[in-house]
Amino acid sequence: MVGVCMTVVSIVKVLHGRRFALAALVSVASVIFLVSTFCAYVALRHERPSRFDAVAEYLFLAGLVLITLAGFLLAVEIL
Repeated sequence: MVGVCMTVVSIVKVLHGRRFALAALVSVASVIFLVSTFCAYVALRHERPSRFDAVAEYLFLAGLVLITLAGFLLAVEIL
């Protein structure tokens, strides 16, 4: 997902030049996906269930919501 975010940021920069808000939104989603992956890794390393499971899931869902929002914003700008 981080790769998808970086691709979208690159496309926005190339095609739209100064669309900083959209690029920033996707960059934040990328960082959220990265932290989600770290939390999932830590959760897998623990023998007992921990809070990291829930944190990883919620962060992943938040990243998906941001990517979806960015997709809608990009589609509206193109139309």
